[in-house]
Order: sequence, then C-alpha cells, then structure tokens
Amino acid sequence: MGALKKFRDATSRERPKEVTPEYAEQIIETRRPLGKFYCIEMETPRYHRAYIGIDNTDGSAWTEEFASLGACKRWLTK
Repeated sequence: MGALKKFRDATSRERPKEVTPEYAEQIIETRRPLGKFYCIEMETPRYHRAYIGIDNTDGSAWTEEFASLGACKRWLTK
C-alpha cells in the first residue's frame, strides 16, 4: 500500500473540523490543508443558516451545502 493511500485512509477517518467561513474559502482556493472541514454560514440565499461541508482528503475540496449540522457531518463521515 502506498504512503499516499495510507495517509488518505487515515485522513478520511478523522472527525470533521469546524473552521471559519474565511478559512473555508482559503481551503477551497488553495486545496490545503488536507482533511474534512465544515463551517457555518449565518445568512445565505438558500437557507437562513447553512452548513458547508468540505471534503479535502484528496486535495479536490469537494463541497456541499446543508440545512442542518447533522446532515453535514453525516456527509463528511460517510
């Protein structure tokens, strides 16, 4: 098993970390650091409050918007 795959497997088991919306933008733009993150947007066009999940375990910074924190964390830990 390669070192990168071992790192990805270990990173995917980590608990998602809460970050500020500003830091979330930085993660999305730079694709660094690797890991799973979420932030809380207080006012958005779709929801009164939105939870943004960022799965950056492989440097792709996949993002998804959720209406609840629980749904966001489930997506990040699946």
